[in-house]
This record gives sequence, C-alpha cells and structure tokens, in this order.
Amino acid sequence: MKKIIEANGFSDENPTLYPFTTILIPLLNEPFSSQSTPGDYNITTSPLPGFSARKRKSNRVLSTAGIVAGGFSLLLVLILILVFLFHKRKICIQPCRESKKAMVFSPKDLIVEIASFDRALKVFKFPEIKKATRNFGSKSRIKGSVYSGVFAGEVLAVKKTERKCKH
Repeated sequence: MKKIIEANGFSDENPTLYPFTTILIPLLNEPFSSQSTPGDYNITTSPLPGFSARKRKSNRVLSTAGIVAGGFSLLLVLILILVFLFHKRKICIQPCRESKKAMVFSPKDLIVEIASFDRALKVFKFPEIKKATRNFGSKSRIKGSVYSGVFAGEVLAVKKTERKCKH
C-alpha cells in the first residue's frame, strides 16, 4: 500500500480519488515479454455508480425542455416590451393630434403652463402678431376668436378683440 501511495504521489492529507484517475501499481519484478503484448490495450471501464443510459436520456429531455422554456420566456418578454412601447407611443401621439384640433387643457395642465411663464410681461407689435397667427388664418384658429401663434419659438394663444375707438 505504501509503495502505491509513493508511486502515485498521493498524500495522507488528501486521500480523495476521483473517477477515472489512473493509478500506478508497482510490481515486485519486471514483467516478462510473454505477459504483455504490444498494442494490447483493451481497457474496459465501468460507468459511474448510479449512472445509466436512462439517466442520460432523462437529462437530455430535461435540457431540451429547459431550452424550449427559456426561449418561450424570452419571446414572451420581447412581445410584452413591444406592446408596451407601441401603447406608450399611441398614448403620446393621440393627445398631440387632439390638442391640435381642440387645444383643450385640464386645470392641472393650465397651472403647469402658467407656472412656467416668465415673470416679465412680453409685448408684441401688431405686425408680429399677424405674422405669427398667419394673418389670423383658419389654420391658426383654436376656437372662436382665439388663435395660436409662434413667437420666438414659443407657441402662444392670441385673443382677437374688436377695438372701439373714442373720438
């Protein structure tokens, strides 16, 4: 036993052997040529204990099922992301189209808009107002005598009123 341990470099501290580890067995005398023939290497190995063809087939089925389930889950997640993005885009586009037609704001939207205005009063000359509202054209009309106009990159509402002159 001592010679086997020395020949294989095993230690008393780590006596663990793993399956299919080659073990050298020292002989007392050198073998005769009749005891061994060159090329006679018919090594038979036994499978690991408890490991059979049935378990291999079972593992293969489980692996295939896992891959199919993973692929299906990935496809489902991608479809959900696409539906979410499409729905979000649809929600964003619809209010924009509706706002061009009716320009209806909720009180909350108006509060946000009013709070975003600068504190300084801006005064525009009449020719600038006519140009911004396209000469008070129908395409710029919001409702009644209220028109939208673009002033220095900002979209503003303009109320057209009749001016009564005092003589």
